[in-house]
Amino acid sequence: MPKRRNSSIKAYKVKNRQSGKLETKYRFQIYVGINPLTGKQTSTRRSGFLSYDAADEAYNQLQVQIDNGSFFKEQREHNETFQQIFDLWWKTYEPTVRLTTAQKTKQWFRLRILPPFGKYRIREITPAQVQTEINRWAAQIVRYKTYVDYLNRIFKFSMIMGAIDVNPVDHVIIPKKGKTSTRKSKENFWEPGQLETFMKFIDDKPLDILAFYRTVAMTGLRRGELLALRWADVDFHHQCLSIKHSVFHDDETHEYVLGPTKTKASVREVPLDPKTAKILTQWRSTQHALIGGRSFHLDQLVFPSPADHNRVMQFDRPGIVLDRLIREAKLPRITMHGFRHTYATWMYETNPTITPKDMQLLLGHETMRMTMDVYTHSTDTGQQKVASFLNNEVNF
Repeated sequence: MPKRRNSSIKAYKVKNRQSGKLETKYRFQIYVGINPLTGKQTSTRRSGFLSYDAADEAYNQLQVQIDNGSFFKEQREHNETFQQIFDLWWKTYEPTVRLTTAQKTKQWFRLRILPPFGKYRIREITPAQVQTEINRWAAQIVRYKTYVDYLNRIFKFSMIMGAIDVNPVDHVIIPKKGKTSTRKSKENFWEPGQLETFMKFIDDKPLDILAFYRTVAMTGLRRGELLALRWADVDFHHQCLSIKHSVFHDDETHEYVLGPTKTKASVREVPLDPKTAKILTQWRSTQHALIGGRSFHLDQLVFPSPADHNRVMQFDRPGIVLDRLIREAKLPRITMHGFRHTYATWMYETNPTITPKDMQLLLGHETMRMTMDVYTHSTDTGQQKVASFLNNEVNF
């Protein structure tokens, strides 16, 4: 005879943050009796179970505790700190994400979440404490809701572990807006004419600078992808780059090292124009001579640290040099990431055969929406083309 299903266990849908797809999880609420400390009738909730059977097992374990009168006693014995719960959660979280994501997430906790909460017993953290910290994040950080989301994950995990009955994040008011961003992403690109000015300007610069900035401008690579580029990734015969790695900061060694790309879609091949390929050929010969024939190999970084060809370049160096070049060329300031915006916009402006799908693959985006929403901008030239079309071509 089949086992009777527990009607207290409910299925619900939640979006997976990695895949974006809806997945089914299970939760339940159970009456535990009168709390001897408050004298009030008490229920407890558990959620986040990956299967019905897991939720049913947790429900039955709680029911045993309730029936033998040990529930409130065991609850009082849960004295874990927020840090201890985080350490336990981290062991389940880290294997599920990419190395670069794990590094970034751990840094967020280390800088913003663990300092205000880590030392407190998790059962003693109040909604007022959480509200105070969230308000502080909203005043200081543009994307503060990322921290709220991860804080919420720890408290939800604590509920699954039975360390708390109530998630304090459920009882706070999330501010609608965070700190106003001073970055003007819509202005972080050059018109095609400005890009051409920059390219002509760097033609007279030293070969290492010319090769570096021409490559990023004519490929739209992410900075981490460019710094991780090895000569083995440069195919001179087919004139393309194979993007297989990116650079990230290792919190343990405090150095920049090679790791996986940002996403699976970031692994791709990017074509080179003939002039960029020729400049890279010249730079390879020059680097070979500087390093020495015996020490030079295909795993050699194309753009290593100037101080040590065996080490990854400091992440902020390209931006510092770029700022100087822009001032000398008397062009509007853009960031290194602005080259991706410029590359996409230039492609759309100059080549009508390029499709959004083409750009998605070239830029290594997981979705076409990201390509269209973030990296293509309406330039002045584009606006003039629209105006000309409306004035001269519409005859109906």
